[in-house]
Amino acid sequence: DDLADFVQENSAAFSDYAGKILCVCGDSIAKGRYVLPEEAFPAVAASAMGMTIKNFAVNSGGYTRSGAQQVLTQINAAIADSSFDNDDVGIFLLSAGVNDINDGPNATTYAQAVRTAISTVKTNFPNARIIVTDYIQGNAGLTVNADVASAYIVYNNIKGACLLLGVECIDNAYAWGLSHASWFTSTGPSPHGDAVNADVLHPNITGNQYYAYYLLQYIAGNKFLPYFAPAPITAAELAAHTGQVCGCRVVNGNTAMYGYYDVTPPATPSSEITATLPQFMAGDSRAPYFITAY
Repeated sequence: DDLADFVQENSAAFSDYAGKILCVCGDSIAKGRYVLPEEAFPAVAASAMGMTIKNFAVNSGGYTRSGAQQVLTQINAAIADSSFDNDDVGIFLLSAGVNDINDGPNATTYAQAVRTAISTVKTNFPNARIIVTDYIQGNAGLTVNADVASAYIVYNNIKGACLLLGVECIDNAYAWGLSHASWFTSTGPSPHGDAVNADVLHPNITGNQYYAYYLLQYIAGNKFLPYFAPAPITAAELAAHTGQVCGCRVVNGNTAMYGYYDVTPPATPSSEITATLPQFMAGDSRAPYFITAY
């Protein structure tokens, strides 16, 4: 009801979508693993907007996966589905990448795979607003995605393909679940199983509702910024990690993660944070692509 109220309060932003189709391709998070189909975040968002959901995402999906797990295969399944008219798709959501990170992708191959997927959607769904998320990693952070170099390849090429092909990218979706452990606990009997709690990757019912809210915020024109608190960044720590995509330390539970995260400072950022972020951005040509001090 809260999501429906949000849509009603922002009716001008959603007026074009009621009665149309929201089509989804991607991974198990987009599919809604461990929750019912109608509880998956794309379906929750679609329902709030008065749209019909067509979800082709599969468990273990990714852009460079093979067979039914490949995003392009899912897109082709959507194209071939005779239960709806492609012209009636108002939003086409692509949401994958976390499984590709774990595969250790080749940058050239990965770039082509993402571009082909997006181009295929553009060609076959001419009326759709195409929205692509970067990879969604739940509350797991680097405990799941330990290979920062692979994460860089995935993030860079998803965002880069969107820029190249002129489609929209939600480039902070990796942070949607960070620091929200309660969104990944078991919520009851099958399909709401204990595995939700075990992998801290797949959101429960509550987590999916929040993910839907983030998606709706984006559709309404707001880049919703999940808040997670930055730990103090010392000059020595910064210097030790300048070879990475981002030298900022983000606290996720008890885990200190160095990596590739945007940072939302507190209301009054410490002088240490404001002093060191620009230094890092000036010292690494990749950093402006990834770091935004809000």
